This record gives sequence, structure tokens and C-alpha cells, in this order.
Amino acid sequence: FSKKNMEATLEGKNYVTPYFRVNVTGDSVSSGSFKMDMKTNVNGVKYQLRNGSYVSEVPMNTDFRVTIPKTASEGKINIRANGKVVGKKVSWYKSPNTTYQNVAKLDSVQVQAQSIDYANITWTPKGKVEVTKKSEDGNVLQGAGFKLVKDGKNVTEVKETDLNGKVVFDDLEIGT
Repeated sequence: FSKKNMEATLEGKNYVTPYFRVNVTGDSVSSGSFKMDMKTNVNGVKYQLRNGSYVSEVPMNTDFRVTIPKTASEGKINIRANGKVVGKKVSWYKSPNTTYQNVAKLDSVQVQAQSIDYANITWTPKGKVEVTKKSEDGNVLQGAGFKLVKDGKNVTEVKETDLNGKVVFDDLEIGT
């Protein structure tokens, strides 16, 4: 992997890693693709290419990133690339008889390949608090101010309830 330790950050509904790649080197290697095996299984993890498409197999030497659903609470996954690489192989036949010519043949071969290392991805799970303010008679109240406080310190700025009497504090660190 071009990067082995990454912090995923929240982007919309997903945590995302920086782009990285499965590096395959060698003059005789022509193509390859890899599925990612997770050591720590997290549901909903996807692999996204720079063009925005999601793939089940990542082509060799192609930038991709890992997307993890915002709802994932584990905070860490480890992935390994496992796939096929196509390259060239030279088969050599040396004749035991010196009157015959030695022969070399170039073949295309496909072999299983697995990354040596894991890519380690961590993220800090986020939470949210939603408050609905109602009057004593059960009507929702617009414009009521709320802020979150922990141990006497402000965690958030004051937010006011909307037309439905709701205010949402999201992207909160767990334990806030």
C-alpha cells in the first residue's frame, strides 16, 4: 500500500480515508486487480476510485479511498489486498543435444498476489443529540435556545429550535 496508517475523516454520511493505492512493481507485470480483505469486519465499507465510482476490485496502481458508514462505531479496520496479477514469464528449454537450438518462450501468466502489510484505518465515531422543545400544553416552541455543557464548560454554541421546535447538535465526539 502507498499508505499504511490513515485517519478517516467525516465527509457527509461517511468517514473517508485519503486516496492511496495498491502498489505493484516489476517490468513483467502488465495488469492486476485486488479485492480488499478486512481483518476487522465493518458493514457497509466501500472502495471508491477518484472518478467517484465504487468498485469491488481495485485495479493495481490506481488511487482509491475507503468509505466507512457514519453509523460504524468500531473506530478501526485493517485491510489487505488480495487478487490476481498478470505478467510475463520466460520458459527456457535447454537442449541436451548440442546440435539442437535452445528455445525460450514468453508466456502470459496470472498469479495470486496478496499484500504483505495491512492498511490500518482509524476514525473517531461521532454522535448527535436532537432536542424537541414543547410548551406545557404540548405545542412545539420555535426560537428556544440550547447549548451543550459538560463539567461546567461549553461544548457547543447556543442553537435555537426551528419551526418544528427541534435543534440538532451533530458531529459530537463520543462522551461529550
